[in-house]
Amino acid sequence: GRSEMSAVPVGDGEVLVFGGSTSGVMAPFAERVDARTGASRHGGSMMLPRAQHAALRLADGRVAAVGGSQRNSIELWSPGSNTWALAGNRMAHVRQHATATLLPDGRVLIVGGFTEAPSYRFAEIFDPARETFTPVTDAPQERRWLHAALKLADGSVLIVGGENEAGALASGGRFDPARERFVAEPPLATPRSVVRAVLGPADEVLMYGGEQEPDQGLASGAAWRGGVQRELPAMPTPRAWHTLTGLADGRRLVLGGQHNGQLVGGGLLAD
Repeated sequence: GRSEMSAVPVGDGEVLVFGGSTSGVMAPFAERVDARTGASRHGGSMMLPRAQHAALRLADGRVAAVGGSQRNSIELWSPGSNTWALAGNRMAHVRQHATATLLPDGRVLIVGGFTEAPSYRFAEIFDPARETFTPVTDAPQERRWLHAALKLADGSVLIVGGENEAGALASGGRFDPARERFVAEPPLATPRSVVRAVLGPADEVLMYGGEQEPDQGLASGAAWRGGVQRELPAMPTPRAWHTLTGLADGRRLVLGGQHNGQLVGGGLLAD
């Protein structure tokens, strides 16, 4: 069993599961799980165990594990050799609960993350081909983690919610990859940390649950499109730390989470 792990589809019906904690110890190995049968096989040993990281599949088929607790590195899994290797360079600082989003040109936008480092770089871009990092200089100065990042149809990346030392955040912004700068967006009606969001029809961003106060889940939902917001029907049970998945028929699947120290179940949502 694992908590705080990642699961990334890697083709041929397989999902690469890696990182996270097992009985309080960060798991140093990965597993390749056949989504059709449930069978698993070895997915290589990671160079560094990590949890609370970001993960994504790169354009060349490799998988990247980005940052995590006490980690300022990126680790890359190669499907052909089934091995892991550390990228040759390091991020500006440790990034825990950051986001990593694939840009149209194959590079990766890394945003936010918790760190105790005195200096803070809000965002940087990782080039998988060169394994280098470039800071985004035209970016907010605030710290942010536990936010959501969604790539829109035009290739820009929307950053919403999250938290910093002051608490849950309503603010957000959009990264323009053509100009490599962030553009401010109207704030959310309700501050949301531990944000869970998916893309709906016509680039509408759908958000459900999250936290406004520590350990207190939200039942409300909100939709965002081009800075215009609308309220979504509330979930029957408040929750944070859940998963949210968009289904092919337009409904959204919500699984698990917690509220007020108690675990909660799941359900299907539709407008």
